[in-house]
Amino acid sequence: MVTGSSFLLESHVAPIEVRLLRGEKGEAVESSHACHAVVCKADSKGQGEILASFGDRDLPVFPRSSIKMLQAVAFAEDDVAQSLLASCGREQDGFALACGSHAGEEGHVSLVRRWLDALGLEERHLACGAHAPLDKGSAAELVRQGEQPRAVHHMCSGKHCGMLTLARARGWEVEGYVEHDHPVQRRVREVCEDFFALDLTRVTRGRDGCSVPTFSVPLRALARGMTCFAMREASGKKNGRAMVMQKLFDAVISRPFYVAGSRQADTLMVERGGGKFAVKSGAEGVYTAVVPDMALGIAVKCWDGSGRAARAAMTLLLKEAGLLRDGGRDYGDEVMKNFRGLRVGRIEARLPT
Repeated sequence: MVTGSSFLLESHVAPIEVRLLRGEKGEAVESSHACHAVVCKADSKGQGEILASFGDRDLPVFPRSSIKMLQAVAFAEDDVAQSLLASCGREQDGFALACGSHAGEEGHVSLVRRWLDALGLEERHLACGAHAPLDKGSAAELVRQGEQPRAVHHMCSGKHCGMLTLARARGWEVEGYVEHDHPVQRRVREVCEDFFALDLTRVTRGRDGCSVPTFSVPLRALARGMTCFAMREASGKKNGRAMVMQKLFDAVISRPFYVAGSRQADTLMVERGGGKFAVKSGAEGVYTAVVPDMALGIAVKCWDGSGRAARAAMTLLLKEAGLLRDGGRDYGDEVMKNFRGLRVGRIEARLPT
């Protein structure tokens, strides 16, 4: 494995520090964030061996939306579910949407509606709740039209379509599909247990912002899960699953718009990676990455929940590994400007020494 730095052979007690610096004549630290991180590489068994860690590798983390690629495996590996998605004519777009947190732009919303139609379902069947589109232009357009946000605008509606597709494929009841004991969630949990090598019935469980179950896992287990996805291995599962993981990864890197949206960080980072990696943010400062060519999985958790700081830390790790092409926005060392476009400071991510 060739990287741009020897950091992948190190472990540090100290976490990655992300600082916000402000000042016109010189700079002073305005705020500082501690980002814990684990980098894993597949071992001879296709599982995750820790190459580097920063801070607490055993830090308990609710992965939130950062594991949508893993959760999507549960429906994508079902042949009938794949056929149902294909019937709406946008299979690869749908895979990417299920793995992403979309911004509620027209392209996202129209795909969710087409997917529901293919399932013979309506918007009311989405149990994710509703919020205004994350895309400011789309949110403003709703206001101009005098409409209220709907479930199709929710960032997680693509993931929920995937779960509803699994329910339809297996003939399970659609109602209650987000509950812990529903067959859909039991299946998603089983898939995640394969990736994390954990019994998720024995860990602290909670409910995500979109109402599906979420589980507290050690940061190292989260990184291991992403490594297994990168290498298309999960507890020695059959080759069919490997093909599904390849399909999901290919969809994410070829349809990055559906991962987040125009001008959204996850989409811009995937585009800048040129197909080498996929990243996914999660609420409360969680970030994950999968790097198939290098057999790497990366997990980051900003302890105070700052998504901006977690993104900066992930960007730094990708840069250190030589994975970011020149050009594009650098979230790990970024100039901050105010609403007039004036430079007011910068964001800086630093590895511990």
